[in-house]
Amino acid sequence: MQPQRELPFGAGRARREDPVTSHAAGDSLRHHVVTEIQAKVLAYALAQGARGFTDEQLSMFFASTRSTYRTRRSELTDLGLIVDSGRLQLGSTSRRMMVWVHRDFASATALKAADRCQ
Repeated sequence: MQPQRELPFGAGRARREDPVTSHAAGDSLRHHVVTEIQAKVLAYALAQGARGFTDEQLSMFFASTRSTYRTRRSELTDLGLIVDSGRLQLGSTSRRMMVWVHRDFASATALKAADRCQ
């Protein structure tokens, strides 16, 4: 397992050749200290835009059957950087799953609910 290291405010979060979504994810972290895996999850959330994603889709994207990425998403939710979109989507098991979005793509209602939880 690769150790996680804290990325302090202002640290380079994306390489020059990285996609614009990686740079946007790094910029959105300016008031938070996050781990490398959290930064990857945040970049994924930005790339999904308003469409959002489920925890199942997140795990499939990172080819992980463990809860590593879901746990990092949960931590980012606690920070208010990823929020519940208020939508549900059927997963591969036909169960309803919450759809998460980066706060930049959240509705005003979702943002108010997220702010109340902090």
